[in-house]
Amino acid sequence: MKSILKTDNLNFKDNIFQSKKYWTIYIILLLVGSLSMLSLNNIEHPKMEILMLICLSIIGILLISYYFSNKSQEDLYKVAFVIIVIFGLLCVFTMPICEPSDCPEHLTRAEITSRGILFPEYTGNNYTNYYFNGTDYVWDGSGFETIQSIVDIKQNRYNTVFTMENDDEKINNTLVIVDQCAEQNPFYGYLPQALGIIIAKLLDLNVIWLLWMARIMNLLFYAGVISLAVKKSPIFKIPIIFTACLPMAMFQGVSVSIDSMIIALTILLISYFFYMYKSEENSLNSKNILLFISFSFILGLLKLPSLAFSLLIFAVPKKNFNDKNKAILCSIGGIIIIGLLGLFWSRYATDALWHSYRATHYISENVNATLQMDFFLSSPYNPLLFISKTLESIYIMGSPFLMYPPKVTGGYTSASDFITMVLLMAMGCVYLAYPINEKIVVKSKIISLLSVGIFYIGTCFVQFLTWSPQGELVVSGISPRYFMPLLVLIPFIFGINIIKEKNIEFDYYIITLTVSIMALMVMSFIFGFY
Repeated sequence: MKSILKTDNLNFKDNIFQSKKYWTIYIILLLVGSLSMLSLNNIEHPKMEILMLICLSIIGILLISYYFSNKSQEDLYKVAFVIIVIFGLLCVFTMPICEPSDCPEHLTRAEITSRGILFPEYTGNNYTNYYFNGTDYVWDGSGFETIQSIVDIKQNRYNTVFTMENDDEKINNTLVIVDQCAEQNPFYGYLPQALGIIIAKLLDLNVIWLLWMARIMNLLFYAGVISLAVKKSPIFKIPIIFTACLPMAMFQGVSVSIDSMIIALTILLISYFFYMYKSEENSLNSKNILLFISFSFILGLLKLPSLAFSLLIFAVPKKNFNDKNKAILCSIGGIIIIGLLGLFWSRYATDALWHSYRATHYISENVNATLQMDFFLSSPYNPLLFISKTLESIYIMGSPFLMYPPKVTGGYTSASDFITMVLLMAMGCVYLAYPINEKIVVKSKIISLLSVGIFYIGTCFVQFLTWSPQGELVVSGISPRYFMPLLVLIPFIFGINIIKEKNIEFDYYIITLTVSIMALMVMSFIFGFY
């Protein structure tokens, strides 16, 4: 940590002055963006908004100046870590308790993992713990053991810390039964959050710190992995930082959701692909292949379609391997093995999904993966129609980048048209116009695009089997957060290199926009919930 924060005091003071053009742009964007979110409630009760504006103004100036002190390519990983942690901590304490992506399940699973239970024990005897009483679906009382304080937090899901009734009570470790706990996910996806909960218990902190410490440890893991990805990748460091700092990605990164790890590890895997792609001739060996394939498998257990990224190994030029034939055989064999293991795990995960609220959807909407597969194969036209449906839904891959955190009623909402415009302009600069200054092999672009396509169609197909009504060619339950890491590959595949020569000032503007977007994300919490 000291090495990351270390900088020359004199140079840092000079850099505050030298970077004044960029932090002036930041201040303008922060003020205009904040005004674009203004409502009558904010005008009537402006204290929190004014206080946060002042804090963010100071933080933004310091962070942009810090970047000027560490603007070399070798030091960008430090900038990534510091920016993500600083803004992440602000989100940790200001975010409402209604976190994204099934927060109650993830928080429960993290607490269960913190007690050393890697595979949650289901107490019921039935396939599902819900039954229909004639008018509604009712929980039968069976499920998984957690502590009472986790239940107390979940009951305040749509509150903030200021409106939560029992946030200052001591942690109640009495064991109780709850209906769901994200049983379908592998335990290692909850190790950072579980560590945070362990710390909160050991320090005998108040109830709210179970949530906050879980968020903090997940944030540190997210920031650490992204920092490692930036450090490892020899190319596209700025696009990696920008992608990791987008609102939807950060929203997962500072939560207790397993999606934080999925996004971070996917970006790290892609960065390792960039490292292999840019390696010298004959420098890669079987160890590099084994590491890449093993990493793909770990990621694939977290989200099965992510196994598609293992195909990126074939986008690495053959000349980079010291034994070309061995590299091909190892890659093919490794992909087959992890594919089979991934399918085996998916069978367990599919059964575990019934031990959650999803069971009511499965029953009421007639969802059955086996029957859905039979329907899919019943006509030679169904696969083509399915692909047509997935292409119709491709717009969802872009939707998260126009949106900010959820309203208390759930779902996502655009913060303002102004912020959406700024975000779109920044994305265009980063993903299409970013100066690459090198020629990407066409074959590598095609294979990368293929892996992206398989991941996208695979994700849609999993949702089609496990969420869509049986007998209907619709794709249901897709969340835009699934596709966040794909953005890192866009410059590699589609970058048109409008700016022919690398200009360091281009990076200055991108970092300024990145800091501005993250600051406005924090302000969206303040304007929306305080």
